[in-house]
Amino acid sequence: MKILFVCTGNTCRSPMSAALAGRALGRKWIVESAGIGASEGEPASPQAVAVMLRRGVDLKGHKARRLTRLMLEETDVVVTMTLTQRDTVVQLSPEARDKVFLFSQLTDIGIESDIGDPWGGDEACYEECATVIEEFVEKMKAKFRTYE
Repeated sequence: MKILFVCTGNTCRSPMSAALAGRALGRKWIVESAGIGASEGEPASPQAVAVMLRRGVDLKGHKARRLTRLMLEETDVVVTMTLTQRDTVVQLSPEARDKVFLFSQLTDIGIESDIGDPWGGDEACYEECATVIEEFVEKMKAKFRTYE
């Protein structure tokens, strides 16, 4: 199974999500990330790198990728950080509609909730974002056990 996390620039939320989900889901899953408006090859933001290092995950080698239709075709589950991103992904590939989810939809919180963009914020902002992502990953992991 392959899961693709999508955000805007692919330098903060989606690489953090992919790294944490990859660790939580194990080797049975291929976990990747991309950005709707990513500048190809950009590194993860310094704050994301620092926050993830404290969690035992190294994003230093991350390179941003722009989302493509081919990526969507080759993926089993697409997870976006915001409602707007979910809508944009579906516009890019309407046939992917049934496999595109807002991250909060894969948890048990019961509401559709965006994960705010920490870009431009300080490390405390990134820390808060990473904590939300960790919580969502743990809840998502329980749902994905049915695919194992």
